[in-house]
Amino acid sequence: MKKVIFIMGLVLAVACSGTDDGEQVLLPNEIGSTAQLNQYIRELLEGEEIPGLTVGIAKGDAMVYQQGFGYANMEEKRHFDAQTIVNIASVSKTFVGVAAAKAIEQGLFELDTEINSILPVAVVHPKHPKLPIRVRHLLSHTSGIVDNPSSYVSNNYFIAPGENLNSLGAQFLTNNLGVEQMEPIEDATYLAEVLLPDGDLYDTNNFLDAAPGSKWMYSNTATALMAYIIAHNSEMSFAAYVKTYILQPLSMLQSSYNRQELALAEIAIPYMENAVALPIYGNHTYAEGGMYTSNNDLSAYLLEMMHAKQGLPTKIMDGNRFDLLLQPLIDSSMVPSAFADNQMGYWYEKDGHIMHSGNSFGVSSHIQFAADGSSGFFILTNMDGTTHSTNPKWEKIKSLLSQAIHSYLQKL
Repeated sequence: MKKVIFIMGLVLAVACSGTDDGEQVLLPNEIGSTAQLNQYIRELLEGEEIPGLTVGIAKGDAMVYQQGFGYANMEEKRHFDAQTIVNIASVSKTFVGVAAAKAIEQGLFELDTEINSILPVAVVHPKHPKLPIRVRHLLSHTSGIVDNPSSYVSNNYFIAPGENLNSLGAQFLTNNLGVEQMEPIEDATYLAEVLLPDGDLYDTNNFLDAAPGSKWMYSNTATALMAYIIAHNSEMSFAAYVKTYILQPLSMLQSSYNRQELALAEIAIPYMENAVALPIYGNHTYAEGGMYTSNNDLSAYLLEMMHAKQGLPTKIMDGNRFDLLLQPLIDSSMVPSAFADNQMGYWYEKDGHIMHSGNSFGVSSHIQFAADGSSGFFILTNMDGTTHSTNPKWEKIKSLLSQAIHSYLQKL
């Protein structure tokens, strides 16, 4: 659900330079000031019926724009602002990548370490049992471990205990997708059920026919396994590891994998189409899609990545370890051109930018920065981006906002 899906025939929301009454309508490539960008985003929200979003833009070594629009909670008329906390879905994977680079810096393993040498039990590719899966393979989506479409969503997602199952949002998750209400399962337990032959969710379709390292396929499950390896070898939970070595050094006090650690009143409500609110939900493999953060906090994270690419001082780890994270890990021919030009440590490169997007039920997100670290931006929203096959709204919004932001940056 969280993977980036290529949308054919993207339709621009703003296709003219004026309205019937003569009022000027801004095109995204005409944005040249903060006032114009604010106006453009407000008009986009209204025209596309987006609940709310927040945008952060950086240039050089500082944030130059941070603004929220619309509602974090439509019923309460609570506005989106720079302190609003949002689940960022698969942008969470970039934190797994950064954590892996930090673990390598700490000497817990190396890029080419065989995972079975650092796991308590062996994970064997059943179609290529003699070939090892390496850390590099997990980081580059080439391990051969994949998300089985027949079981991934219904078994990995859950509705939090105490949530009203009679709401329209809950009924969508339960009736349409088979998601159950339950307590979260430990990530190690869930992974064992999926990846070990005696697990209840084990299936050879959880693995590609291709050998480890030979084929690219985006994988939430493999990302969760990477997070578990970090946790096991650091003797900390993955959430605690990220908090200790990423969030705290960057003073990201509104960020966590555990929503109970956050100010619940600041968390944005996720919405499906037609303003249908969703219940609190999660996924058992939380590391790959469960990070919550705000504009203010993600700004610090974005600047850290940009500073690393510019060779400026960083707070998380030495610059050479960032280089390890932000370099291509596979041959570019392995990555579908519609997705990216190349794959890094969960980050991917496209058109001269390093980026990642995220989609889950009622939330969509995107973060990117120039390959030279000179500028970057992110978009966080509580609109649904999971029904791209029939509703390409998020892809359209992301494209239009990206154009507007690039125009804004060029004129600064």
